[in-house]
Amino acid sequence: MNRPSAHLIAGTAVFLIAMSVHADTPAERIYGGAAADPCTWPTAVHIGGCTGTLVHPKVVITAAHCRPSNSSMIRFGEAQIERQVRVDYCTVNPEFDNDFGSGIDWAFCVLSEEVPDVPIVPILMGCEIDALSAAAAQATLVGFGRTTEGSSGKKHHVTAPINDISNNEASVGGQGKSGCYGDSGGPAFVQLQDDTWRVFGIVSYANGDCGTPEWLSLMHAGMQWFEGELAAEGIDLTPCTDAAGNWNPTAKCGRFPRAPQLSNGTWENGCSAGADLSGMSATCGPAFESQDSVVSITAPDDGQDFAPGDIVHVEVEASDKLGIARVELVLNGQALAADEVAPFAWSLDELNPGNYTLRAVTTNMASSTTESEAIVFEMRRADGAANGFDDTNTDPGADSTANETGARAFASHDMGASCACTILPRTATGLSTGLLTLGMFAFRRRRARR
Repeated sequence: MNRPSAHLIAGTAVFLIAMSVHADTPAERIYGGAAADPCTWPTAVHIGGCTGTLVHPKVVITAAHCRPSNSSMIRFGEAQIERQVRVDYCTVNPEFDNDFGSGIDWAFCVLSEEVPDVPIVPILMGCEIDALSAAAAQATLVGFGRTTEGSSGKKHHVTAPINDISNNEASVGGQGKSGCYGDSGGPAFVQLQDDTWRVFGIVSYANGDCGTPEWLSLMHAGMQWFEGELAAEGIDLTPCTDAAGNWNPTAKCGRFPRAPQLSNGTWENGCSAGADLSGMSATCGPAFESQDSVVSITAPDDGQDFAPGDIVHVEVEASDKLGIARVELVLNGQALAADEVAPFAWSLDELNPGNYTLRAVTTNMASSTTESEAIVFEMRRADGAANGFDDTNTDPGADSTANETGARAFASHDMGASCACTILPRTATGLSTGLLTLGMFAFRRRRARR
């Protein structure tokens, strides 16, 4: 193999965006690609003068020739910095000695804190690797590299053919579609037949100018080194396989992004709100075995009554070996609020006198739902008299004071805690939409990081 040209060699900032430029090409469309819209490809990050990929809430993979240091900052965003996270430490493959063409241009950084809300695109492993050799296979390169104007630091993307897979490397692009200075270490993504995406490449070098084919080191080829180095941290980069690519799914082998190229939410929520996520993956074998969630309402007590104006504190315990994706609170047959992060707790305010039936519905990571046993409680009238428990009075279709609750649901967590709570839409015959708001009520302990 020919020695690489200088435009992607160690110490030189490199990123992905390549294309031929024509007189009618907008300035932001450089080397065959386009500027990234806000919250697209959110796992592609800026690190030093290079690009990297968030492959785990605490790990960024980049190229060895970028020589990331322990003082590096990981920067998330597109045209501007939306988040910054310090690294704890970085490790460069000691076997890499500027020997481009060896397919071992690997490095990683462990972050000082987790980034739990950005949807992770998993690393291509096992039988999934066949997707790189499929007819007309294409890859999407993402990075912060140089444009024809000579600038860099803004995220761009380009989709180009996969030309060759050999020597633990992939050749991608050419004919004006490629990376340039600043794209080194950045990701290459491929879409599988189940519509989910995988990241497989680390931009390494080119044998010509920007716009010529890019050579990438393959992530899966370095997995035993990556996971060997990270073993002491207890970090698993391959939730569906072992480090050798053998199918071995865990509870995290699923909920993968189907459309990382589309804007989802904002950087305040990690570009995850409304993201289209898969069920449990079965690309190379059976999906991780699911089981029904265990869910119960631990507060209030069944049959408990409350004085006028009391706030009803609701606590739900839920577990599932796949993990709980969501717990929904259902009052008198209508969805009231939902939460995605334990502890699952709410406070109900402004309840009108009447009898109420409360249930909790869990959704696990395989999108399977389980409903708790119902509990019934009473809000007394202003004169202190009981309403009398009556099943017909808690029927969501009945014309009862219990249906006109005027309730509002507060997320019951510390003010400093991260809240993944939502208020669900009402129907005209159910709970009052105008009075349903989501607030914060500090009576529970701070949430632990996931």
